[in-house]
Amino acid sequence: MALKNKTVSDSSLSFNGLINITSHNEGVISSISYRKGDFVQEGDELAVVAEQNSLVFILEVPFELNSYIEKNRRCIIVLPDNKHIDGTITGKLSEMDIQSQTVRYIVKTSSAGRLPANLIAKINLVRSINEKALVLPKQAVLGDETQTEFWVMKLINDTTAIKVVVKKGFENNDEVEITDPLFLPSDRIVLTGNYGLPDTARIGIMEE
Repeated sequence: MALKNKTVSDSSLSFNGLINITSHNEGVISSISYRKGDFVQEGDELAVVAEQNSLVFILEVPFELNSYIEKNRRCIIVLPDNKHIDGTITGKLSEMDIQSQTVRYIVKTSSAGRLPANLIAKINLVRSINEKALVLPKQAVLGDETQTEFWVMKLINDTTAIKVVVKKGFENNDEVEITDPLFLPSDRIVLTGNYGLPDTARIGIMEE
């Protein structure tokens, strides 16, 4: 601004108008080095642009669970908005985190969407698989106050439900594996209104 109205001997210098700066690659601006009105010299870094394909998740794994992690293993990344995207473990960092004492792995995503840097997410990994598992909705399984005994209310006819003690296996937010006893596909299990029902409870079935 100081040189705007003065004669400049070097005709190659121009201080009027706007100069467009184009990035060589697309990405998300992670930081800006200057504010409007600041003086910028030639060669100064104006901003940092993070390419989407260069962003990865760093998976921190307790050392005792290190045996469950393998290179090129697939996983599910759960974002804070509960969106699930596919990921692949592509590498392992050479040093552990000194504070949390966890082993750190690199997880790349297969999502084409834009994710911001420093995003914290959860990683779901499969530790073991039971291809013949018997699964019930989580709301069907009841438990005592100490969570040591679990049961379901099973219909033996259209008017009577009995208490059946079960043993649980794996479970997630929606489903529970039942390892014992073995139910049949034709068995009917009460899903709603089952809390507080006594053994051999009289019920009624309403059709909607």
